Amino acid sequence: MKSLLFTYQRYFVLYTALLLIGCAPLFYWVMEYCYAEDLDELIEYRTTNFKQNHLAHLRITDLATWNAYNYDLMILPYDESTVINKPQLISFFNPAEGYEVGYRTLYTPISIEDHPFLLLSRIAMVEPGDLLNTLIYEYGLLVLIFFISLVLIQKLLAKKLWSPFYHTLNQIENYNLEKGNIPVFKPTKTLEFQRLNDNLQHLIENNLNVYRQQRVFIDNASHELQTPLAVFRSQLDLLLQDTDLTQKQMHIVQSLYNVSSRFNRLNKNLLLLAKIENNQFQQVEHLNLSEIVRSQWHFFEELALENNLHMSQQIEDIIHVNGSYTLIESLFSNLFSNAIKYCQPGGSIHLELNNTGFQLSNSGTIALDGENVFLRFNRATEEKNGTGLGLSIVKEICKLHHWMIVYHHEIDRHYFTVYFSDKPSDSFVKTL
Repeated sequence: MKSLLFTYQRYFVLYTALLLIGCAPLFYWVMEYCYAEDLDELIEYRTTNFKQNHLAHLRITDLATWNAYNYDLMILPYDESTVINKPQLISFFNPAEGYEVGYRTLYTPISIEDHPFLLLSRIAMVEPGDLLNTLIYEYGLLVLIFFISLVLIQKLLAKKLWSPFYHTLNQIENYNLEKGNIPVFKPTKTLEFQRLNDNLQHLIENNLNVYRQQRVFIDNASHELQTPLAVFRSQLDLLLQDTDLTQKQMHIVQSLYNVSSRFNRLNKNLLLLAKIENNQFQQVEHLNLSEIVRSQWHFFEELALENNLHMSQQIEDIIHVNGSYTLIESLFSNLFSNAIKYCQPGGSIHLELNNTGFQLSNSGTIALDGENVFLRFNRATEEKNGTGLGLSIVKEICKLHHWMIVYHHEIDRHYFTVYFSDKPSDSFVKTL
């Protein structure tokens, strides 16, 4: 993708080159015309000079000698058919060249000893081929200097004129809505750039206010729902213990209890997301990731066996990372439960962990939507009893720790790969 300045310069140079090439014939004609005009002035000057300084002293007997030594200023017998007193282009044989050459020629009537004669004043013109070569060299050099100067001047001017725009662009590229910092745009005297900055400032401030209001609403709503949910679930527990309930009533209460459990998980997940976004997990510990994974592995391995799934792992003994113990534990819990929930029956789950990152894969024939897999409330299927927030929480935890998580599907397997760096190494990609 080309920059705006490069695109502008490319089209400007192209169209300017076409224009200059199209003007070359005109330049040739103008140069030839001016050259002929100069030669005409010179032959007229020679004619006038001859009349003033030589004509009075010449005799008819001197004409042969005069013509022998003045090839370009000859005296000829008078001919009424000759065009006189008007410069014109006539070809004559040139002894030096050995062929006919174009001459700017002027015939002027004169009188010697009362006999009429014609004074032939002529100057050989530069041949068209030589004139064309001169044009190519001079015009080409002029065009080259023009283009080099033009590009340099445009670069210098563009760097100054477009500086506010690129500053604004850098501010927008580095802007992060979640951090809540409003970018500061450099003041400019250019009307269009200032209008752009003002509108962007207004737009960002409005979006930031809406985003803050949404976060406050979700945080408050999650907290406010905790108490009524707890009361609701406790009442359902009491009803479930009532021996007087009929089978139908028991089924209804159990259904309500399941819905309340899912609602409770949803509320806790929303609350966790709100805490992560509000940077409430400030405590950073030096952790052995291998121990955290192994502590959860046995529980989920039993859960996988109950679902007829095979789990395998390849974990290095000591993998140290800096982060929040609670969030990292939640990250693996969500990934493991997600792998078990969406693994095809009789399939397998495999984990690899090394000092570059880790990768969790599970069997699955249908690929997920890679662009939306980490979005909130995005669920692969409605048949599973999930909240649609698990992978969103995983994504936010990775972002908080400056890790990178990617998803891909290959040969009937889902792969979730987490790199302990924003720029994964090629060696890690090959090992996993």
